[in-house]
Amino acid sequence: MGFFDFIKEAGEKLFHGAAAAAPADASADADAAKAADDAKGQAIQDYIAQQGLSATALSVQVEGDAAKVFGVAPDQATREKII
Repeated sequence: MGFFDFIKEAGEKLFHGAAAAAPADASADADAAKAADDAKGQAIQDYIAQQGLSATALSVQVEGDAAKVFGVAPDQATREKII
């Protein structure tokens, strides 16, 4: 299991497999894809909060299979746990 395989599998567990699946239809609406990505980002933020991790101005942007996490963590250990 590679690093990226691990992250993708963790995401599938977080989203219960359904929301993490890519749309099968190539003509999927861009707005629906954006809404799904926003929901994934919110799910990741909720998971971070459930773990008791805090960061100033925490933001998660999801585009397809990639997630970008922004914010300022109080220390290096917290930063690594969030990422």
